[in-house]
Amino acid sequence: MVKPRDERVRARFASELDRNFSVVASAGSGKTTAITQRVLSIARSPNAVKILPRLVVVTFTNRAADEMQQRTRQALLQEHLQQEVQTAFNRAFFGTIHSFCMKLLTDFGHYLGLPAPLELVEGDDDLWQEFAQNQTRIGRSLGGKDRAMLLRFVQARDLMELARRARSAVLQVPGLSPCPPLDFAEIYQQIDQAGRDNIAKSQAELREWERRFAGDWEYLRWPVCFTAANAKFTQLWQEQFAPLRQWICEAATCVAAEVQRDYLDFRLDHGLVTYGDQIALAQELLQHSGKSYCNIRSPRREFAKKAFVSYSTRHRTLSRCNFRCCWK
Repeated sequence: MVKPRDERVRARFASELDRNFSVVASAGSGKTTAITQRVLSIARSPNAVKILPRLVVVTFTNRAADEMQQRTRQALLQEHLQQEVQTAFNRAFFGTIHSFCMKLLTDFGHYLGLPAPLELVEGDDDLWQEFAQNQTRIGRSLGGKDRAMLLRFVQARDLMELARRARSAVLQVPGLSPCPPLDFAEIYQQIDQAGRDNIAKSQAELREWERRFAGDWEYLRWPVCFTAANAKFTQLWQEQFAPLRQWICEAATCVAAEVQRDYLDFRLDHGLVTYGDQIALAQELLQHSGKSYCNIRSPRREFAKKAFVSYSTRHRTLSRCNFRCCWK
């Protein structure tokens, strides 16, 4: 049998349990076998009974997790290790990152005030429609003046759609600054002989828009600039409106984040979570696990916390595809 050229590196991966590895390798190159060998090394170690119940093996699919677990269990049986080691291995976690997060929420979600049990919802169109129909007012996260200003430019249904499209992605802004003052004096000063008609037409459009803005029009469409896209007047026009557009984007994001939070609360009231919720809530649970209201004292917790943080930020979780050894 021909030995692989990187046999020494594979041996290090299996035996050096105090180090973190990241393996980048093609299909069929032996990643599952390598992980099995590493788990065997843990099982042979003096602290196996303590470590194995805190072992977290994350894969992309449940099928891969089942295969990994079965192959590892078979290898352990062939080792004829003590029964207490086999029992400890049976308490190890094999599964996807979402199932791992769901397990954390099932075991410790009450520290966040989550209901039990939680159920995964994949298609939530009907749930969203029910939620949207019950929304009678949005934008309460803004002051009354800012809310009124935003709704003059962005309709409520569009703000709801922004929150909907973001799904479970967290929308955040550092804090909404005051709405910038409007000053278009420089635009009115522009005179261009080559494009005089279009500049004059654009200036007239802006004057009418400012009249409506100063009035009580509930909804304002953006004024139209009639000069060419590459014209200096058009560039000036865009520069003058940029602060207002930026403010509207930030204000809309604030409201969309508010709607997201409301929809999350609505889902949780129904005992439902999405895939994104599983990740976000588990991360929130682990971030707050050091606080007094969430002092999880299970010996499994610290490993679980390290495993989750490793998976999401440093790729240190014992996973089928996250180790550093480039196998050729």
